[in-house]
Amino acid sequence: MFKIIFSFIGLLVFYIAFQLYELYKYDYLEDDFAIDISHFEKYAFAGEHFPFEKKAKLKMFERELKNVARHSTEMAIMLRNAELWFPILEPILKRKGIPDDFKYIAVVESNLQAKRISNRSAVGFWQIVRGTGLEYGLHINDEIDERYNPVKSTYAACKFFNLTKRYFGNWTNAAASYNMGMPAMIKACKRHRSNSYHDLKLNRESAKYLYKILAYKEVLEYPKKYKLKKFPKKFRLNIRLFPITRTITNFHDWCKKTGLNYAVVMEYNPWIIGNSLTITKEIKRYDLMLPK
Repeated sequence: MFKIIFSFIGLLVFYIAFQLYELYKYDYLEDDFAIDISHFEKYAFAGEHFPFEKKAKLKMFERELKNVARHSTEMAIMLRNAELWFPILEPILKRKGIPDDFKYIAVVESNLQAKRISNRSAVGFWQIVRGTGLEYGLHINDEIDERYNPVKSTYAACKFFNLTKRYFGNWTNAAASYNMGMPAMIKACKRHRSNSYHDLKLNRESAKYLYKILAYKEVLEYPKKYKLKKFPKKFRLNIRLFPITRTITNFHDWCKKTGLNYAVVMEYNPWIIGNSLTITKEIKRYDLMLPK
């Protein structure tokens, strides 16, 4: 009996050790890791200057950068996700007149995980709550939830960014508003009699939000500089769009008849939350994302 117990404990210890090895084998930072922040004085977000000439602002960025860079395994996964999804997000942002830097908001919000759900019931790449999704034209019902659709949700986020840019007159405030909400941003600007994000006294999360975005931008744009090792496998997201123009009453059966793998379809299209797709006056077509 004791031999069985000790054997089980031995196997358990081995399993835990192996899992820890798998988790940390992509670690890349030494204990004496240091960051040269001297060149960040000319750093900008969406072409707008950040006051890194002020030591307090530079130190805030340094803290965020070190925090981001030290999470090696997480950043390796993040780099892989960026390689997968940035080629899809970037053209949409450009088409809607949004600076490319805004793609890093999706990184901060969800780690580029389409199925991400927050404790506030915000979901998807852009962490959109139900009310906001409906307000910005996303369809949310018993069959579909377009907040989980990387393409549709990005278009919705662009509507918000353009709206807040028109109101505040700068992209920095537009990005900060995404974190704290437009009403709270307006209130903060009035309270401090300033239209600059950098002059506002905000809660800790909102105060470091833009610096966190810049930290992710820095590490993902220059992974070698931070000794970030990519996963050995080359990841590419080659997709094709499969149009649906007729109502599907049983999606599972339809996949079988069409010769599509149901599990694969659902993996690539997490916005499908029911087992049917109904064509209506408002929704005349669905586009499934499928691997080529």
